[in-house]
Amino acid sequence: MPAVPGPGAARPPVTAPAPNAAGHGQLTLVSPAGAGDDDGRLWIIVLALVVIAEAAALWIASCVGVWRRRRALRAQE
Repeated sequence: MPAVPGPGAARPPVTAPAPNAAGHGQLTLVSPAGAGDDDGRLWIIVLALVVIAEAAALWIASCVGVWRRRRALRAQE
């Protein structure tokens, strides 16, 4: 079993794989920071849209509930 380095142990530097003859690097599961075309804000926009849509859906559901209750009370009179 290999020994686990302690908290003060130096780790080797992380480097990107060297490109092959075609100019493409090797396929890895870890992408380097900043490798994407976008600036990393796309997920924030999607999350904001989901939160806004959920809040709107809850607001509409509560308004429909209040409307149905008022309609039922008026029908009893």
